[in-house]
Amino acid sequence: MQPFKFSLNAHHSYYFVCPEASADRPKVVAFRDWLFAEAERDGLRITE
Repeated sequence: MQPFKFSLNAHHSYYFVCPEASADRPKVVAFRDWLFAEAERDGLRITE
């Protein structure tokens, strides 16, 4: 999602963090998969 018409290149890292006990919940998996797909669509490198 891009709320504004402009974007900035940032040299920061972002992390997806959740409690280990919640990591396999369907809603968490769906959100994580969507988030990673959006990042890859924007050309960001994803590592796990």
